[in-house]
Amino acid sequence: SIAVLAFELIAGVKPFNGESMSSLLFNIVFKDPLSVSELNATLPPAVESVLRKALSKEPSDRYPNCTQFVKALRAACETKATWRPNRTVRGTSAT
Repeated sequence: SIAVLAFELIAGVKPFNGESMSSLLFNIVFKDPLSVSELNATLPPAVESVLRKALSKEPSDRYPNCTQFVKALRAACETKATWRPNRTVRGTSAT
């Protein structure tokens, strides 16, 4: 989903992890995503809320469409001009 891509671009890692495919799938279905604010301390607090909503387990709790999500994410990011995305190196965070 675009929310997973946005999370990874901003945080430098995917929102869910697992040591095997089955543990990854379990985490996607039953666990909350990693905290983007803990992974990237430069983010405005509103980004965490936007990404959590976009990654909600319940489809009716998510944004109704991609345009609404992108608008909300952009507005959240614009509340703090000094934030920076984390850089990744071969799939790991390297801030």
